[in-house]
Amino acid sequence: MPDPTDKRARPVRGAERAYAAKTVADAVVAEAEKEWEAHLGKRRMTQLREALTLLREITAPYACCVLVVATGAASRPAGPPAGAGVRWYG
Repeated sequence: MPDPTDKRARPVRGAERAYAAKTVADAVVAEAEKEWEAHLGKRRMTQLREALTLLREITAPYACCVLVVATGAASRPAGPPAGAGVRWYG
């Protein structure tokens, strides 16, 4: 359905299973990053993140878009908020 505040955008809503999978994936990523930082140290981990971010420009040029929760909330709770959607801006 069209976004009522921006005719260029179309709200997208994830399914319950998608939110559940994202919660699991976020935990796995956090654990891996914790292990890497323990091995590399804070400075090198920061450098790794910066290098990977720079490489994204050539490996995924459209990944620069920002995903915004339509409710305007700074962070999303574990499950989808009622009536929330997302919009891509690029």
